[in-house]
Amino acid sequence: MSPDLALLLRDLEHYEYLDGHASGAWTLTYPAQDNWPHVYFSIAAAARKSSLEHYVLRLDCTGYPSVGPTGTLWDVAGQRRLADAQWPRGTGHVSATLRTDWENGAALYHPFDRRAAQTHGDWPTKHPHLRWNERRTIVDYLSMVHSLLNSSEYHGNG
Repeated sequence: MSPDLALLLRDLEHYEYLDGHASGAWTLTYPAQDNWPHVYFSIAAAARKSSLEHYVLRLDCTGYPSVGPTGTLWDVAGQRRLADAQWPRGTGHVSATLRTDWENGAALYHPFDRRAAQTHGDWPTKHPHLRWNERRTIVDYLSMVHSLLNSSEYHGNG
């Protein structure tokens, strides 16, 4: 087993992850080792007119936790990025983070996301409180997405 997978599995047994799981905020869609380094989580979304009950987040966790995950919303049945028409819509942080017009939706536009952080060299100084570091866990990423999908800025999808 690779060290990054072992560290992710450790964090999936931590009370913070288990608390979010028990509350229905998120769940692991497949065992983490089944598709490593890709890990799939189902994230609950607030009920809105024409909205999904949950979104699947596919994260590439290579190098975890030293390197932040990178990921996108995923269509499990089609085994591809979620179609633009199904992406969450909203205002504020929802529209700024859950974008299909940046990197073709291949990554979330947030300092936690590895791909976004690598292409925005000024983010560590502009957003030091949101910078990924090895003290962060998968719960930080999941909590961020869950928070967006359950905020007043989230309007549904399509």
